[in-house]
Amino acid sequence: MKQYISIASELENLEKITHWLNEKLPSDMKESQKSVITLLTQELVTNSILHGNKQIASKQVFITLGTQGELVFLSIRDEGEGIPPLPSTEEATHMDYLEENGRGLKLAVLLANEIEIDKNEIKLYFDKRKQTKDLK
Repeated sequence: MKQYISIASELENLEKITHWLNEKLPSDMKESQKSVITLLTQELVTNSILHGNKQIASKQVFITLGTQGELVFLSIRDEGEGIPPLPSTEEATHMDYLEENGRGLKLAVLLANEIEIDKNEIKLYFDKRKQTKDLK
């Protein structure tokens, strides 16, 4: 099953994404996992709006949420040039959470079970059977 939504590149549209996720995330998923997915989505969509699409309202951010058995995946794609390389787990572990740049990607490295980047699209994978990683 796949669900899709797209938004114009304006920060006020983040609330639409949060409501959409609340409706579309699997009901049998742990609340902690839903919270992690919502947090990561907000961070990464913000990155897409600010850095990928440069807040050009005519550009879109495309979000796909899907499930296959126990796997939940999330894809976020913008119309920008591309996503920078992922930080290492070590770099992500020692991040300053108040830092403006790179927080979304660092959180993704720490919290997703698996990540793929293809140009201007990031895909995150979560296993409903596994415990959500904790931030320390």
